[in-house]
Amino acid sequence: MKKLGAEGVQPRDAAARLRMHPFYAAKLYSQADGFSAEELHSSVARLAELDGALKGRSRLAPDLEVQRALVDLTRRPEPPSRPT
Repeated sequence: MKKLGAEGVQPRDAAARLRMHPFYAAKLYSQADGFSAEELHSSVARLAELDGALKGRSRLAPDLEVQRALVDLTRRPEPPSRPT
C-alpha cells in the first residue's frame, strides 16, 4: 500500500487492483503512512525469517522464536547519532 500510495494510486483503485475490500484498503493506506518504507521492508523480512524458523530452520522452540520476533518488530528505531 505504501508503494501504491507513493505512485499516486488511490485506495479504492488499489483495492480493485489487489482484489480486496475498499474499506480494508483505506485502513491499510492510513496505517502504512505511519511507517517508512524501510521500516515496512525490514518488518516483512523479519516475518519471513520467523516463518522459516517456525517451519524448521531453527533449533529454538517456536514460542521463543515468536517472542524474539515480537521484540525485534516492536523495538523503537534508534535516533540518528549527532556529530559531536
